[in-house]
Amino acid sequence: MLNPHKYLIICVVMSQWDADLHARIAAAIKKHRGAGRSAQWLADKTAELGYPISRAQIANYESGRKKNLDIAELLILAAALDVPPMVLLYPDLPAGQVEIIPGRIGTSWVAYLWATGIGPSLTSPAAAPTAGERLIAAVRERSDLMAELAHLHVNAGLYGYDAALKASLESRRTEVAARISRLNAEIHEAGGVINDA
Repeated sequence: MLNPHKYLIICVVMSQWDADLHARIAAAIKKHRGAGRSAQWLADKTAELGYPISRAQIANYESGRKKNLDIAELLILAAALDVPPMVLLYPDLPAGQVEIIPGRIGTSWVAYLWATGIGPSLTSPAAAPTAGERLIAAVRERSDLMAELAHLHVNAGLYGYDAALKASLESRRTEVAARISRLNAEIHEAGGVINDA
Protein backbone atom coordinates (compact mmCIF):
# COMPACT_ATOMS: atom_id res chain seq x y z
CA MET A 1 0.00 0.00 0.00
CA LEU A 2 1.21 3.51 -0.80
CA ASN A 3 2.25 5.67 2.10
CA PRO A 4 0.60 9.09 1.54
CA HIS A 5 3.02 10.79 3.95
CA LYS A 6 5.97 9.65 1.87
CA TYR A 7 4.51 11.23 -1.26
CA LEU A 8 3.54 14.39 0.57
CA ILE A 9 7.16 14.84 1.65
CA ILE A 10 8.40 14.29 -1.90
CA CYS A 11 5.96 16.89 -3.22
CA VAL A 12 7.08 19.42 -0.61
CA VAL A 13 10.73 18.85 -1.49
CA MET A 14 10.03 19.19 -5.22
CA SER A 15 7.97 22.32 -4.64
CA GLN A 16 10.85 23.88 -2.68
CA TRP A 17 13.33 22.94 -5.40
CA ASP A 18 11.01 24.39 -8.04
CA ALA A 19 10.51 27.59 -6.02
CA ASP A 20 14.27 27.94 -5.49
CA LEU A 21 14.90 27.38 -9.20
CA HIS A 22 12.47 30.13 -10.18
CA ALA A 23 13.81 32.50 -7.53
CA ARG A 24 17.33 31.92 -8.90
CA ILE A 25 16.22 32.58 -12.50
CA ALA A 26 14.24 35.69 -11.47
CA ALA A 27 17.25 37.10 -9.63
CA ALA A 28 19.47 36.43 -12.65
CA ILE A 29 17.00 38.17 -14.99
CA LYS A 30 16.92 41.19 -12.70
CA LYS A 31 20.71 41.21 -12.39
CA HIS A 32 21.26 41.08 -16.16
CA ARG A 33 18.54 43.65 -16.80
CA GLY A 34 20.50 45.99 -14.52
CA ALA A 35 19.40 49.01 -12.54
CA GLY A 36 19.38 51.26 -15.59
CA ARG A 37 16.94 49.18 -17.62
CA SER A 38 13.31 48.82 -16.63
CA ALA A 39 10.97 45.86 -16.91
CA GLN A 40 9.30 47.84 -19.71
CA TRP A 41 12.62 48.01 -21.56
CA LEU A 42 12.88 44.21 -21.30
CA ALA A 43 9.25 43.79 -22.39
CA ASP A 44 9.96 45.97 -25.44
CA LYS A 45 13.02 43.86 -26.29
CA THR A 46 10.99 40.64 -26.13
CA ALA A 47 8.39 42.20 -28.44
CA GLU A 48 11.14 43.18 -30.90
CA LEU A 49 12.26 39.55 -30.90
CA GLY A 50 8.77 38.34 -31.83
CA TYR A 51 7.59 36.85 -28.53
CA PRO A 52 6.25 39.66 -26.36
CA ILE A 53 6.32 39.24 -22.60
CA SER A 54 4.52 42.07 -20.82
CA ARG A 55 6.12 44.41 -18.32
CA ALA A 56 3.70 43.11 -15.69
CA GLN A 57 4.70 39.48 -16.35
CA ILE A 58 8.39 40.37 -16.05
CA ALA A 59 7.92 42.46 -12.90
CA ASN A 60 5.70 39.78 -11.35
CA TYR A 61 8.24 37.06 -12.11
CA GLU A 62 11.14 39.07 -10.74
CA SER A 63 9.20 39.81 -7.54
CA GLY A 64 8.02 36.21 -7.09
CA ARG A 65 4.32 36.88 -7.69
CA LYS A 66 4.50 34.93 -10.96
CA LYS A 67 5.64 31.47 -9.90
CA ASN A 68 6.76 29.92 -13.16
CA LEU A 69 8.39 30.60 -16.48
CA ASP A 70 7.98 28.41 -19.53
CA ILE A 71 10.85 27.44 -21.80
CA ALA A 72 9.84 29.88 -24.54
CA GLU A 73 9.83 32.74 -22.03
CA LEU A 74 13.23 31.70 -20.66
CA LEU A 75 14.73 31.60 -24.16
CA ILE A 76 13.28 34.94 -25.28
CA LEU A 77 14.29 36.67 -22.02
CA ALA A 78 17.85 35.34 -22.41
CA ALA A 79 17.95 36.59 -26.00
CA ALA A 80 16.55 39.99 -24.99
CA LEU A 81 19.18 40.26 -22.27
CA ASP A 82 21.85 39.00 -24.69
CA VAL A 83 22.98 36.22 -22.37
CA PRO A 84 23.03 32.45 -22.88
CA PRO A 85 19.97 30.79 -21.27
CA MET A 86 22.29 28.72 -19.05
CA VAL A 87 23.48 31.93 -17.38
CA LEU A 88 19.90 32.52 -16.23
CA LEU A 89 19.34 28.90 -15.19
CA TYR A 90 22.64 28.46 -13.36
CA PRO A 91 24.00 31.89 -12.41
CA ASP A 92 27.06 32.55 -10.29
CA LEU A 93 29.34 30.69 -12.66
CA PRO A 94 31.58 28.93 -12.08
CA ALA A 95 31.52 28.12 -8.37
CA GLY A 96 28.07 29.19 -7.10
CA GLN A 97 26.23 26.34 -5.38
CA VAL A 98 22.89 25.27 -6.90
CA GLU A 99 20.48 22.41 -6.46
CA ILE A 100 20.67 21.17 -10.03
CA ILE A 101 17.74 18.77 -9.68
CA PRO A 102 16.04 17.81 -6.41
CA GLY A 103 18.66 16.48 -4.02
CA ARG A 104 21.63 17.01 -6.36
CA ILE A 105 23.79 19.91 -5.19
CA GLY A 106 26.68 21.11 -7.31
CA THR A 107 28.35 24.17 -8.66
CA SER A 108 26.82 26.23 -11.43
CA TRP A 109 29.61 24.94 -13.66
CA VAL A 110 28.74 21.28 -12.98
CA ALA A 111 25.09 22.14 -13.68
CA TYR A 112 26.06 23.85 -16.93
CA LEU A 113 28.17 20.88 -18.04
CA TRP A 114 25.33 18.46 -17.32
CA ALA A 115 22.64 20.60 -18.96
CA THR A 116 24.68 21.04 -22.14
CA GLY A 117 25.57 17.35 -22.42
CA ILE A 118 29.25 17.89 -21.72
CA GLY A 119 29.21 16.48 -18.19
CA PRO A 120 28.12 13.04 -17.04
CA SER A 121 24.65 11.94 -16.04
CA LEU A 122 23.48 13.25 -12.67
CA THR A 123 21.69 10.00 -11.89
CA SER A 124 24.39 7.54 -13.07
CA PRO A 125 27.70 9.43 -13.27
CA ALA A 126 29.83 6.27 -13.48
CA ALA A 127 27.72 4.69 -16.21
CA ALA A 128 28.72 4.61 -19.85
CA PRO A 129 27.63 7.73 -21.74
CA THR A 130 24.00 7.71 -22.81
CA ALA A 131 22.94 7.93 -26.45
CA GLY A 132 22.19 11.63 -25.95
CA GLU A 133 25.58 12.27 -24.38
CA ARG A 134 27.30 10.42 -27.25
CA LEU A 135 25.35 12.49 -29.79
CA ILE A 136 26.37 15.76 -28.11
CA ALA A 137 30.02 14.62 -27.94
CA ALA A 138 30.01 13.66 -31.63
CA VAL A 139 28.45 16.98 -32.67
CA ARG A 140 30.95 18.92 -30.56
CA GLU A 141 33.91 16.98 -31.99
CA ARG A 142 32.55 17.44 -35.52
CA SER A 143 32.22 21.19 -34.98
CA ASP A 144 35.83 21.40 -33.76
CA LEU A 145 37.06 19.34 -36.71
CA MET A 146 35.10 21.42 -39.23
CA ALA A 147 36.85 24.54 -37.87
CA GLU A 148 40.22 22.76 -38.06
CA LEU A 149 39.48 21.67 -41.63
CA ALA A 150 38.78 25.28 -42.63
CA HIS A 151 42.07 26.41 -41.04
CA LEU A 152 43.96 23.61 -42.79
CA HIS A 153 42.50 24.69 -46.12
CA VAL A 154 43.59 28.30 -45.57
CA ASN A 155 47.05 27.26 -44.37
CA ALA A 156 47.53 24.98 -47.37
CA GLY A 157 46.91 28.00 -49.60
CA LEU A 158 49.20 30.25 -47.58
CA TYR A 159 52.09 27.79 -47.28
CA GLY A 160 51.76 26.03 -50.63
CA TYR A 161 55.29 27.07 -51.56
CA ASP A 162 56.74 24.73 -48.90
CA ALA A 163 56.28 21.21 -50.30
CA ALA A 164 56.93 19.39 -47.03
CA LEU A 165 54.56 21.61 -45.06
CA LYS A 166 51.93 21.37 -47.78
CA ALA A 167 52.15 17.56 -47.72
CA SER A 168 51.81 17.55 -43.95
CA LEU A 169 48.77 19.84 -44.12
CA GLU A 170 47.20 17.69 -46.85
CA SER A 171 47.77 14.55 -44.78
CA ARG A 172 46.08 16.13 -41.78
CA ARG A 173 43.21 17.38 -43.96
CA THR A 174 42.64 13.83 -45.18
CA GLU A 175 42.62 12.50 -41.59
CA VAL A 176 40.21 15.21 -40.43
CA ALA A 177 37.89 14.72 -43.39
CA ALA A 178 37.79 10.95 -42.73
CA ARG A 179 36.98 11.50 -39.06
CA ILE A 180 34.24 13.99 -39.96
CA SER A 181 32.76 11.40 -42.32
CA ARG A 182 32.71 8.80 -39.50
CA LEU A 183 31.17 11.35 -37.11
CA ASN A 184 28.50 12.21 -39.67
CA ALA A 185 27.52 8.54 -39.76
CA GLU A 186 27.48 8.36 -35.92
CA ILE A 187 25.38 11.51 -35.68
CA HIS A 188 22.93 10.30 -38.31
CA GLU A 189 22.67 6.89 -36.61
CA ALA A 190 21.94 8.63 -33.27
CA GLY A 191 19.08 10.60 -34.86
CA GLY A 192 20.99 13.81 -35.46
CA VAL A 193 20.67 15.89 -38.61
CA ILE A 194 23.59 16.77 -40.86
CA ASN A 195 23.11 19.43 -43.51
CA ASP A 196 26.31 20.40 -45.29
CA ALA A 197 24.59 21.65 -48.43
